[in-house]
Amino acid sequence: MARFTLNNLSCAQAAAIGLASAWLTVGVHAAVAQDTKSSAAYPGNEFVNVRLTSEKSTVALSGTSDLAVIFDITPGWHLYWRNPGDSGLPPRVAFKPIDGVTFGPPQWPVPKRKVEGDMLLDYIYERELVLIVPVTLDARFAGGSSLSLTAEVEWLVCKERCLQGRAILTASIPVADGGSLSPDAKRFSDARARHPILAAEFKTCESRWEGLRLTIRVKDATSLTFFPYENDENVYPHDLIRDGSVKSDTLRLRYGEDVARLKRVAGILSVTRSGRETYLEISVKPPDLK
Repeated sequence: MARFTLNNLSCAQAAAIGLASAWLTVGVHAAVAQDTKSSAAYPGNEFVNVRLTSEKSTVALSGTSDLAVIFDITPGWHLYWRNPGDSGLPPRVAFKPIDGVTFGPPQWPVPKRKVEGDMLLDYIYERELVLIVPVTLDARFAGGSSLSLTAEVEWLVCKERCLQGRAILTASIPVADGGSLSPDAKRFSDARARHPILAAEFKTCESRWEGLRLTIRVKDATSLTFFPYENDENVYPHDLIRDGSVKSDTLRLRYGEDVARLKRVAGILSVTRSGRETYLEISVKPPDLK
């Protein structure tokens, strides 16, 4: 993986440091924790506006509600997906634990590919990133008529250089069933439009192993692009710059033998058919090399 400067740290050093925190992490452990909150320590704050919001005016007493961390990104800059690719770090969101409150995993919209010099392939977001986080209250919740939330958010925003950002977000949301849509409701629906559906629900998608080559075919597709969840270079598809996006109905991905140690080979497949894009979550057993 490539290295770059992150506030005088290399990417590898940043990932190794992680975050020393007792908070519940619902994002990826990858950013650097620093004690100071000055703008000098977090210059990435200048290029990203981040806030915590809810889809409705209330959080349900029963069932699951949706929160979101919304990143508005300065034009020309970008953030990274859960698998950042060859360089970068994904945003990280950590909610302060609350008895009787369960935060689900963040729901990542499909990113875009960014190829640099036929050497580096990253998966990025430009303009905005909306991370939806489900929240469920149970009988142990004793917060009364409102849910008071605190979330620590860290990110890496890049252009020609990469800058670290950090924010502590708070929100107090009434607790009640029902509720009306919030002013941010459209941001939620727009983000969901870029969430994948299970490939098993998409009857024209087929996959098979031929040795260490995974072939994925979608009938009538005019283009296919694969976004792998795994970032470990030992189990990463070979030459994704060339093979990971094709103007065809068939995608062929080549792997090394270490792929056999995975429980599942998984990622998102972007499918274009009749001029429309659909996003499928691919999850297949690794090849049997015995």
